[in-house]
Amino acid sequence: MNNIALIKAVLKKNKFKILSIGKLNANGPDVWVTKNGKPYSIEIKTCRITKRNSVQVYPVEKNRIKDDFIAIIHPSGYVLFEPMYHHLNNCTPKGYRTLWA
Repeated sequence: MNNIALIKAVLKKNKFKILSIGKLNANGPDVWVTKNGKPYSIEIKTCRITKRNSVQVYPVEKNRIKDDFIAIIHPSGYVLFEPMYHHLNNCTPKGYRTLWA
């Protein structure tokens, strides 16, 4: 299953209606959705497995910090979907985040 199909499945399960899927970039497309008539923006990030078998997420670009949500796609296909402010609070000062350490 590719990243776009994973994201669509997660959004459908959470009852979001997809308005637009942006151009594919290094991490994946950016997505705009609505839920109960309110629009939201979602940043898509892929992560990499480090030598220590933890998963590291690259920093969010400055122009995407104001997005509402972030979807982090693990190489195994697991998707972590959370509010952007929660993700930013758990990042290092340089912007990286390590999961499943």
